[in-house]
Amino acid sequence: MTITHALRVVACALSILIFAGPAAAQNYPVKPVRMVVPFPPGGNTDIIARVFAPKMAENLGQQIVVENRGGAGSVIGTDVVAKAAPDGYTILMVSAAHTINPAMIKKLPYDSVKDFTPLALIADVPTAFVLHPAFPAKTVKKFIAIARAAGRDQLFDFRQRHRRPSRGGTLEFDGQDQNGARAVQGHRPVDD
Repeated sequence: MTITHALRVVACALSILIFAGPAAAQNYPVKPVRMVVPFPPGGNTDIIARVFAPKMAENLGQQIVVENRGGAGSVIGTDVVAKAAPDGYTILMVSAAHTINPAMIKKLPYDSVKDFTPLALIADVPTAFVLHPAFPAKTVKKFIAIARAAGRDQLFDFRQRHRRPSRGGTLEFDGQDQNGARAVQGHRPVDD
């Protein structure tokens, strides 16, 4: 090894130490971490985030601030995180909507795969398919058979005849396609 080569190696090692020193001295996190929940308060994802955040804060030694940014099927909150600085101080608590949205929404303002790095599975939330107890189907197979035989309008008509009051009014189905589509989209008409 020549002296010139040895000096290059030493210079390279020193420059690594000089530039790596300040980075190594910085601990993460040095300020509160914002955990965005892309849904309104009270849903599964919000509850899981609020149960998980204190333990995460304890382990990191820094406060975790849960921020609900609901709307557009989780797109609004997810977009906030996609556009945040990539410094680890804005994190996202996602649900199945994160993987479903690309198939349902043509122009997302972010790329669900490229713009995010999955870190951990926090919870596995089961989803159930339930019916009104007066509906004659007791299995999915029987439900499909009834649905095919009756047609869509008849199923909505059944719901109208067997409706129950709910908080804020009743969920109305009048057998019209427009109201059925609106109900599936989450719109809840309220009786006067």
